[in-house]
Amino acid sequence: MNDEFDLWAYGWAFYKGDGSKSLMPTVENCTEWMQGFCIAMADYDIEKEDASIQEALVNKGVEGELLESCLASAELIFQSEEWQRVPDVPIRVC
Repeated sequence: MNDEFDLWAYGWAFYKGDGSKSLMPTVENCTEWMQGFCIAMADYDIEKEDASIQEALVNKGVEGELLESCLASAELIFQSEEWQRVPDVPIRVC
């Protein structure tokens, strides 16, 4: 699972799937995973069923320290100058 593409693909599949625990990232390294998750959310949450990335993660069973790590990674992705496909919703619930 060291390959960055694998992490990206796991994040994408986690969003599209049933929230399988085997596809969750580690707390230490979830930026690439969050890129895949955000792209899937941007592509498939057309009706904006989740009001934020935080809500989407919680609805898939991500919580605690892992949730905070994922949200921090999402913030880095959104701040990056590199083009990213991200959902049109806020990262955190206000």
